[in-house]
Amino acid sequence: MKRSELFFGAALVPIDFIALVGAGAAAYYLRVSPFVQRVRPAVFTLDLPLIEYLPLLGIVAFSIVVIFALQGLYAMESTRRLRDELTRIFAGISMGMMGIITYTFLSAELFQSRFILLAAYLFALFFVSVGRWLVRRLQLVALAPTGWRWLAMAVLGSN
Repeated sequence: MKRSELFFGAALVPIDFIALVGAGAAAYYLRVSPFVQRVRPAVFTLDLPLIEYLPLLGIVAFSIVVIFALQGLYAMESTRRLRDELTRIFAGISMGMMGIITYTFLSAELFQSRFILLAAYLFALFFVSVGRWLVRRLQLVALAPTGWRWLAMAVLGSN
């Protein structure tokens, strides 16, 4: 395992966390934006200011990063296909959202905005996928001139 692979593999954890927090914040701002307010005003029975929403968002983002780790998204594999990675991202975010929905149902708390849940789900899929794609592109651009993608190979036998 090369140091560059370790660096880019370790960088995925904070990038995923930032992408998940960004997705939740984008969903909140979209919900309280004037454009969406004209279509359907945000009337929260329980006041949900951003200052109370962010700690919950941090807990949820951390939980989803743990789910990603359990799924093997942070395993140091140099030959992971993008399709397999996107499938695991979809499954991890879906499990996290189901956890939120289950918690809300079992705790008998009424979460006021289903729109925030749906928008955060879609934003999270997009932001995490784009973040990981950018890391892959950065790896190719930064390390391709050094011969990073080349694997040493020995051919045995006579022909």
